[in-house]
Amino acid sequence: MATQGQDIQTVETEHLLQVYRRVPIVLTHGAGSYVYDVDGHAYLDFLSGLGVASLGHAHPGLATALGEQARALLHTSNLYFHPLQGQVGRRLTALSGLPRSFFCNSGTEAVEGCLKFARRYWHTRGETARTGSSPWSGRFTAAPSDRCRSPGNLAIAPRLSRSSRRSPSCHRPTPTPSIRR
Repeated sequence: MATQGQDIQTVETEHLLQVYRRVPIVLTHGAGSYVYDVDGHAYLDFLSGLGVASLGHAHPGLATALGEQARALLHTSNLYFHPLQGQVGRRLTALSGLPRSFFCNSGTEAVEGCLKFARRYWHTRGETARTGSSPWSGRFTAAPSDRCRSPGNLAIAPRLSRSSRRSPSCHRPTPTPSIRR
């Protein structure tokens, strides 16, 4: 007889593309830095939901703040002004000592922003050899080239030559099992 966890894994296997190897644990909830599976086992969450839950799971204050904000306005693009965005920017510039901050929504967008800032910096100094160029006219130009190639990012951008990348090699992270409490 299949367990609840096995049933959940079977449904996902049948209905979702299997593009990477999964850890055979079915998580149901979290508390602080721990996540729990269907059998009640606790695991220290080293991934923090891939960075999304870096403040921990199920924190009452964070849950209240998120709920209040969701009842008012869940999301808006930074194409528009928002009362809190400037305040957060002011706080970040005060803490960092930099004149401005840049908001983005992913690691790829952050790396892409850094590449664009670097190109602009060298362009304004007349050093066009350092600005680089890309035949790609899409949204992301070079950030995916500095990662290991996967089916998910093969079509995003051309791969930069090894000499134009910062890292001499591409290291594929090895999944490590969670540590039980």
